[in-house]
Amino acid sequence: MTSENIQIKSQSKNYNVVFDKTLEKLKKFSNEPNIIYLIDKKVWNLYQNIFSGSILSKNVIVIDALEENKDYFALGEIIQKLTTVQAKKNLTLIAIGGGIIQDITGFIASILYRGIRWIFVPTTLLAQADSCIGAKTSINFKNNKNLLGTFWAPSEIWLSTQFIDTLESKDFYSGIGEIIKLFLIDGEKSLNKFPDYPKATEIDLRKNIEPYLYQALLIKKSFIEVDEFDKGVRNILNFGHCIGHAIETVTNYAIPHGQAVTLGMIWANIISVKTNRLSNNTKDFIFNTYLKNSHTISKELISFDVNQIIAAMKKDKKRENQDLAIILLSKNYNFNRIINLKENIILETYNDFISSF
Repeated sequence: MTSENIQIKSQSKNYNVVFDKTLEKLKKFSNEPNIIYLIDKKVWNLYQNIFSGSILSKNVIVIDALEENKDYFALGEIIQKLTTVQAKKNLTLIAIGGGIIQDITGFIASILYRGIRWIFVPTTLLAQADSCIGAKTSINFKNNKNLLGTFWAPSEIWLSTQFIDTLESKDFYSGIGEIIKLFLIDGEKSLNKFPDYPKATEIDLRKNIEPYLYQALLIKKSFIEVDEFDKGVRNILNFGHCIGHAIETVTNYAIPHGQAVTLGMIWANIISVKTNRLSNNTKDFIFNTYLKNSHTISKELISFDVNQIIAAMKKDKKRENQDLAIILLSKNYNFNRIINLKENIILETYNDFISSF
């Protein structure tokens, strides 16, 4: 059964998440001159059977979805290609891929001709369950993750879970990490809908993912509609990201974003115990029930220098002073934004974090 569409209310424009297993909507634009597709290279190669009858190859820009291609200085070549198209303000970009393609397309759409229309077809579980809604666009600047960005909502999101079938395990669990983050933020009422997760196989999860994906989007919708521009309660959605972004940077993105967020949640909960915000029993319950089996990261990959983590956290765009910023869980599934976390807390909890693996 296909889930009902979800409408997202935005100050710029409302837009819908349309669940469409077949992606028949692609054919609607096949002969229109004002459409340019920005497509993940891997997705373009994997789904030729869908694209061959729906997309004119001359209207396609294929992008290798790597973090270095999401850098400010790498976007010029794409923008140059787009400026040669006859259509200007009436140009529509259709992004097909994961978060990197989403960020590249959304950012370019927000600045080209002071803003043009774009549509998103998310192909990763991470993008489908989380990043596809919220209107954020973020690009890297040199070694600074997501330092530049805008808010520019897509006109529509077409969501097909068939893309999940071809995801590698590391990318599938990257999406699971963000789903669990959203369920944790929503508290026990949502966590209770995820009762068999520790026992579920990856095959089971893939087969039955749509209800969890749908619920994750509803949870995120409840935050972004009241705080679209990230000035208050929406900051809570950064749970796991403060350390997670640092882990991505230090490992040169060898760890996928959603799995880095999972590691960030594990470490953040250890910090919550250390700072007397969370009981050890609750931390262990969350770890053993939800976080322990939601990543594929080996201990070798996280054998990084903790001082490098601190250095990366100091570059976090949400930092306000000389201390570190982080979102921490406290009792009764309450979350708090902390802007004065001392560096020594990261140092003192590192060994406990490592011993989790």
